[in-house]
Amino acid sequence: PNLIIVVTTVLMLRKAKKAARRSLKWRGVLTVFLTVINYMLAYAPFTAYHILEPLLDKDPNNPSSFDRHFFKVAWPFVTLNIASNFFIYSVSEESFKAFLKRKLLGIKTVSTVSQDPTYSAREQSVKSKDKT
Repeated sequence: PNLIIVVTTVLMLRKAKKAARRSLKWRGVLTVFLTVINYMLAYAPFTAYHILEPLLDKDPNNPSSFDRHFFKVAWPFVTLNIASNFFIYSVSEESFKAFLKRKLLGIKTVSTVSQDPTYSAREQSVKSKDKT
């Protein structure tokens, strides 16, 4: 799966660059790159295990202590991968930061205020009161 992800990511970035017909937004490229690297690092222990598993002499009915300890150590990497995507997007994407501010903190940014019809109505009623 790791090789497929790398290949499809490279193909996707090439296609996006052709579609844009100009340079890509580097923040978007950085986001994709960091997400793929993060995924590969998180699943590297499992990849190594599955490559080396046929070379190990083990009884399928009796898992060794290595197997039990390996999975106890490897699964937190997968969990960190999922959780760290939030931080990757938070750092690299301005639109994601604005979304978080709007939805989670209730802060209205300039672009959302200008699109908010209730704000326009309130602004007009304040202006009309000021004129009287």
